[in-house]
Amino acid sequence: MLINFNDLLLSNKVIGIIHIVTYELEELADYLKGNVNNLIWIEANPNKYDFINKKLKKYENMVLVKFAVGSKNGYQILNLVNK
Repeated sequence: MLINFNDLLLSNKVIGIIHIVTYELEELADYLKGNVNNLIWIEANPNKYDFINKKLKKYENMVLVKFAVGSKNGYQILNLVNK
């Protein structure tokens, strides 16, 4: 995470987060420590989807979405930089 969630000075209680580029859920522990249980995780890499989905099964209010955004409508090739 570029900015550590626990280092943010938030004046209001965070009740949910949309996390884009999930990779391997490195931030999950920080969110749970901050009592944030409502999360939408977005990951475009199909190679990571099963791994992430298995880890999230025990969290009722967390959803994983396989999604990417581009400049064209329709299906495109996803170029992966690392694995």
